Parts: sequence; structure tokens; C-alpha cells
Amino acid sequence: MQFQDPRYPHLFAVGDIADSGAHKAAQPGMMQAVIAGRNIARLIEGHQPTGKMNIAPSGIHLILGLTRSVVFRNPDTAAGETETDMGIEGIWTRLGAVVNSSQDCHL
Repeated sequence: MQFQDPRYPHLFAVGDIADSGAHKAAQPGMMQAVIAGRNIARLIEGHQPTGKMNIAPSGIHLILGLTRSVVFRNPDTAAGETETDMGIEGIWTRLGAVVNSSQDCHL
């Protein structure tokens, strides 16, 4: 998240304006802020910034009431994934549904 322009070696960008390759959402922005903060601290201490961000596939975190949620992540195509296993059988079981086979979990 450090500016690449050598005229601005002490400037960083996080969140939606950062050209990090991450999707534009709160979670990647928070991770970018932590990494940028550590890198700024390293600069203040006289060291080179070394923190780098691992870009994860985007996804959705859906809140289900007060105490439950479901997370879906897109496949990591860079790693060769074509599908994401959400563990849907376990989700239905936790919600109280009787699951006898994986076909019971799909519409």
C-alpha cells in the first residue's frame, strides 16, 4: 500500500483508493490498515517496510439473525479452484434441518 512513486516514499493508501488488487470492501480495507500501520512504524524506527498483503478471493458474509451467519467465498482461481465448498451440509445441520445426504441441501 506504499506509493510506488519515489517522490512520495512515506505515503500509503488503504481501502477503496489503494491499488492492492483486493476487492473493495471493509475486510480488505481493515487488513490493509493494519499492514500499512506496521510498515509506517517500521519506517519511523528506521527500517524498511516489509509487510505485504495476501489477496484472498472476495466473498459475502451474510448475517442470519442475532447469533448466526453464513460466509461464502469465491473460488481462488489463481490456485486452480473452480468451486468453493461452503460446507453447506454443516450449515443446514446447525440450523436444525435433518440432512440425510448432500442432495438434501440443494434446491
